[in-house]
Amino acid sequence: NACIVYSSAGLYNVKLNIEGNDGCVSDTFKQEVTIGTYPVADFKISPSPICPNTAVSFLDTATLLVGTENYWSWDLGNGMKSNEQNPPAQLYNTGIYPVTFIVKSTEGCIDTVEKNIIVEQLLSIDFTTSGACKDLPVQLNAENSYNATGIKKWYWNFGDNNFSGRQNVSHIYTNGGDYNVRLVAEDNNGCITDTISKQLKIYATNAYAGADTTIFINTSYQLNATGGDSYVWSPSSGLSNPFIANPTVNLQNDATYILTALNVAGCSTNDTLHLKVQKGPEIYVPTAFTPNGDGVNDRFKIFPVGIARINAFGIYNRTGQRIYFSLNASEGWDGSLNGIVQPEGTYVWFVTATTFEGKEMKKQGTVVLIR
Repeated sequence: NACIVYSSAGLYNVKLNIEGNDGCVSDTFKQEVTIGTYPVADFKISPSPICPNTAVSFLDTATLLVGTENYWSWDLGNGMKSNEQNPPAQLYNTGIYPVTFIVKSTEGCIDTVEKNIIVEQLLSIDFTTSGACKDLPVQLNAENSYNATGIKKWYWNFGDNNFSGRQNVSHIYTNGGDYNVRLVAEDNNGCITDTISKQLKIYATNAYAGADTTIFINTSYQLNATGGDSYVWSPSSGLSNPFIANPTVNLQNDATYILTALNVAGCSTNDTLHLKVQKGPEIYVPTAFTPNGDGVNDRFKIFPVGIARINAFGIYNRTGQRIYFSLNASEGWDGSLNGIVQPEGTYVWFVTATTFEGKEMKKQGTVVLIR
């Protein structure tokens, strides 16, 4: 049995012959012997930097000039161990974790390396805001309660498809409602914070005083405002109450009112209503109507101004048959007789009335029924 120390690594062809006591020599036995180098243990860690709860991967980067790796041992610093060449990815909390890697070759050469995994401190961010009115600036202020690492960039999502990268922002919402505002930050190490999410209420009013219209002199007409929680009409002249949604108005002359609609947050919008006053005594009668059930001009009505009483309101067809009669000016004819729809065409009407001065008034004419 021979023993030899090789001074350099490499592949060596070893030969052996055996000579017996009788002088006979055996065939030559041959065997290739590998004299390996010592491995240089090393490994890579990704990603960089390492943020909390980010999957950390390990890659064996050991070098071995001669020989073959066949054994690996990892101590991953978090209580986990592995004998795979590249162990499974790991999750770490904030802190410093020593990772030890041992690599050995088939020739029995071994090396060890240790590196520290540094997991960054996750930023703690927040933001402040308060409810506001639509079409007015809303101030949103972000803050970093952990100042050891500076902020590289802020990521605002205002919940209305608008975004910003500044720390403190002023944003205008064009519609009222509830918005989910979200904020994320990236620190100077490249770590991304958890998302901060808060509900923001944007208050809105939409003042509507009604359509411009014609009213009759000395006749009460009810207004109907919408779009707010409280209302103010200006000027107050002619109104039963300028601080409610539906005051009645009684006018002698044309007037224009400005409606201000407000809500609990103090948000307000304005609308304008023009009222034209028809003066009498007179009876205004349309020339046509369309009883088709669409809610517009479905009844043939008369509009008395300065009239104390309607004495008769009748409608006749072309044959002279009376198909409608009433003493109520506001009721109107719906274009039917005893529930039967009457045909299109021209109809004759007459009205007799008494004015506030006690004078009798008579009017007659025609109206066209259109379907």
